[in-house]
Amino acid sequence: MSKTTDDSIMLTIVADSSNHFSIMHPPLYLFDDQSYQANFNNQIVPGLVKKWECALVSCSFTYLIHNITEALQNNHFKYTIESVEYDITIPDGMYSIQTLNEFIQEQMKEEGHYIPRDPDNQIYQDDYYVKLLPFIPSGRTKIVVSDYLESVDLGGLNKLLGITASILSAGVYFGNLPPKFNEGVDVIQIRTPDLVTRSSYINGVEASCIYSFNPNAPASTELVIVPDQRIYFEVSSSRPITNMSVKMTNLDGVPIKLHSQIKYVFHLRRVSH
Repeated sequence: MSKTTDDSIMLTIVADSSNHFSIMHPPLYLFDDQSYQANFNNQIVPGLVKKWECALVSCSFTYLIHNITEALQNNHFKYTIESVEYDITIPDGMYSIQTLNEFIQEQMKEEGHYIPRDPDNQIYQDDYYVKLLPFIPSGRTKIVVSDYLESVDLGGLNKLLGITASILSAGVYFGNLPPKFNEGVDVIQIRTPDLVTRSSYINGVEASCIYSFNPNAPASTELVIVPDQRIYFEVSSSRPITNMSVKMTNLDGVPIKLHSQIKYVFHLRRVSH
């Protein structure tokens, strides 16, 4: 925390640094929870005559959102052979159609569910019972299910792959919807629940959102968000403020896991009324 004047504080929170405060739970590395919490070295005491206001100065991070997670309920791929169902659990992560295809095929290969390379029979490379492929002409996906399989259950993966059906039998399928591998979040909100700013409203309800924006960027983009004009919100707490938490959410207030370091810079100022 760097104090610019008696009535003005520039507050910086960096994911991998505690230069300005001692970090509380959860720590600044937010791979499991998308919220920061920090202890101030000095208390900020809202008074009856002078009020505190807070504005976002900047925010920088890598726009990396996992598209397959347990929370999204799309981390299972199931298939049936000879009335036995096999369930592949996909680790949380950011996948392309190529990396997803490779992971599923590798898991099936470990079960022996593939056609091994056999040059004597003109099989020059391993062949697989399932293929997830990009179909370039339409920009959709192509799914090939071998006759060796009785069925494939895509579960929640069907939305990611852009296909309405989730249960497939042997055959070739083309996505009827655009795949969502590179889809992110339409709106990101930065919330400061410990400050609970009075002047912030979402759909007419008082909220702790201090800034919202549309990232409008592909995955893995380095973003630096700087508001064109700082918008100050009144700090609503009537008690000494000794800690502050910050989190990113979607429009519904659900925390977003960016799996990236994040740097926030806030300006807190005291004003007379």
